[in-house]
Amino acid sequence: MTRISAANQSHYLLGGPDEVEPVKEKSTSILDMVAPVHPLTGGRRFFLFPERLEIALGGYNYNNYVDKQGGPWDNDEFDRVVQDCLKEMIPHTGRDNLPWKITMIDTSSVNAWAKMGGFMGINRGIIDRMAKDTRDFGLGKISMEDKVRAVIAHEMAHVSLRHSARFAEILLIWTLLSVWVVPIWEIIEDYLPFTIESYLFTRYSRSQEFEADQYGMHLMWRCGHDPKAMIWSEHFLKDYEPTYGIGLLDFWDRMFWTHPTTDQRIEAEKKVLAELEARGPFVPEIDND
Repeated sequence: MTRISAANQSHYLLGGPDEVEPVKEKSTSILDMVAPVHPLTGGRRFFLFPERLEIALGGYNYNNYVDKQGGPWDNDEFDRVVQDCLKEMIPHTGRDNLPWKITMIDTSSVNAWAKMGGFMGINRGIIDRMAKDTRDFGLGKISMEDKVRAVIAHEMAHVSLRHSARFAEILLIWTLLSVWVVPIWEIIEDYLPFTIESYLFTRYSRSQEFEADQYGMHLMWRCGHDPKAMIWSEHFLKDYEPTYGIGLLDFWDRMFWTHPTTDQRIEAEKKVLAELEARGPFVPEIDND
């Protein structure tokens, strides 16, 4: 009998537990409990917050936050695309147990966001403008569905990789060290200018954006969709990238951006695309008896 080896994924891949013999759970070591291997990256990641706390923090006030952003946007066509994208990517995130939720928000702002625990939002503004943009940026035809999938895959990668949770864990550890060990924060406040503190924070944030781009493309590839759509979305977002038009001012301003420039992201994504194209179509791992 052929069995899918990824735990808890048979119902997404083959239609239900009655059709596939479930894989027996392997014994879990302490290392696996505190630093499990992530299915997207293949590397181990230490975590401090239990999943239950991550869900509680991310879901806290989610509905009110959506209302403040503009409230839910009712559009049956795009809602189907968004919800189908969410469902097909969940099995590949390694976070099946999260209460994944995405809301389309009625605001013209070009944005999408994700909170820890799987709570996300995508704005009407970015969907509307993508639908009207017919440029291909030398990438060939990209379907509107794949454009939306690229945005959602990026946000899902943030959640899958625990980016918000990891940042909260770092802040917690930092606080505990400053109270119990040495007054680290006071030392930094005394000897590091605010600009350096901000720069260090944004460097960490930008590294997370690069990672979400990379593994968002992996999510699309695993689901059989065109990862070039992620590169298309960066070209599209370049129109909304703030600039003074003066080199020195732009250089200083971008030192403190939480996101890399679109040009930097495009170059990094081209390398990921070349890697995925060299690997060919995604084939789920099969465990044969």
